[in-house]
Amino acid sequence: MTTMKICASRFVAGPFTLGRVLLRQICYGPLTRREEVVLAFVDSESELLGEHSARPLSLAVGQDQRTRHFSANHLRFLCHAVASIIEERAGLAALELQVCHLAHSDETDRELVDVLRARAAFRGVADPVTIDVSPDHDQGAPTTEPAALRRLLADATAKGFYSAAIAYGHELFSQWHMPASYDPGFHASTRGLARALTAVGRADDALIVHRRLLDHWNHPWVAATSYYAIAMLHARHLGGERRDVDKAVEALGQAFAATERLDDARQRSYYRAFLKNGMAFLEVRRGDINAAVQHMEGDLRALDEELADLSELQHRVVARNNRATLRLHLGQLDGALDDLDFVVSRDPYTAEYRMERALVLHQAGRVNDALADLDFAIDHCVTGPEAYHNRAIIRRELGLLDQSLDDLRFGQHLDPTDDEIGRDLRRALQGAGAHA
Repeated sequence: MTTMKICASRFVAGPFTLGRVLLRQICYGPLTRREEVVLAFVDSESELLGEHSARPLSLAVGQDQRTRHFSANHLRFLCHAVASIIEERAGLAALELQVCHLAHSDETDRELVDVLRARAAFRGVADPVTIDVSPDHDQGAPTTEPAALRRLLADATAKGFYSAAIAYGHELFSQWHMPASYDPGFHASTRGLARALTAVGRADDALIVHRRLLDHWNHPWVAATSYYAIAMLHARHLGGERRDVDKAVEALGQAFAATERLDDARQRSYYRAFLKNGMAFLEVRRGDINAAVQHMEGDLRALDEELADLSELQHRVVARNNRATLRLHLGQLDGALDDLDFVVSRDPYTAEYRMERALVLHQAGRVNDALADLDFAIDHCVTGPEAYHNRAIIRRELGLLDQSLDDLRFGQHLDPTDDEIGRDLRRALQGAGAHA
């Protein structure tokens, strides 16, 4: 039995105070690629990580180039990846984890504890977590220095730790008030807070943040970014009658106009191309796929002609992925695969891209290649139940019924609320019983 005593107070080391120490105690020697990916989120300062360690492109590009963000349920799936590493490195049945100050942890470590307990129940072993209610030390002091809070907010937003980001944002802006003149640091932190609010379903609060920015500063970069965000809020996130594509198109037009007022020619070219991607999305919402394709072609043409030397731009990958979706909708399998091959080559450790290519490969009849992509996503990336569900379908087609059933069981473990997996699992169990 391995016993570990670890403090979970966020005041000690921020998000994943518990998870970071836990992984440092069990991860040594050469890392697997999935371990590298997980450490890039949980312990990005780890000595075990190097310049060429595996990580999603979203963690490898700078904040100004990051155009793809993690979903709201990303944290849960990341914690499941941590749990899998613990299973492989230490074994849940052989682990006794004594955790103190869990009440002072943030969402990251609370989610990790919940996942570890759920994994133990799934495996049929004893709960490995004991809460120490009488710790021999205090919980530490909260971070109040604005520069540190800015770093914590930016890091938490980038890694998809959105509730933690919101907490840091509220603490930061309780003492750091909007300057009269444009401040790029304040602007970046405010955009990060708005992004986190949007991710957790607080679209109305995010809209308020962007309206305040527009009211306070007459600056083209503020207008370009906030009007784009407002367009996406109206198109995707606001509820009920407030979801309005026409209002989204109007806001995006204001973003285009503001972009033309940017002084920096390269920034102007980049953001103009970026906004074309947004317009393509709105055309899809209007039901005009051909118009969406035209905007995507314009986006990619601008990147090739005006920003060809910036090959590391994440937006180039995102745009090719979006064009693949449109091409698939139009029945252009070869074109979609060409785009997805590019996307996966540039961002091999983002599971969603692997899953999207697997779907197209499967549709093209390349079943073994599709299975290989799903295997890679599951073995090396942070992924949710969809990858297991899709692999279960292919394994069932190949006659691998036991393996298919295992995938469905684990997929449901990852997300017990996924009705589609639950339905397919019940059918598979009935079939297995009938066969037996």
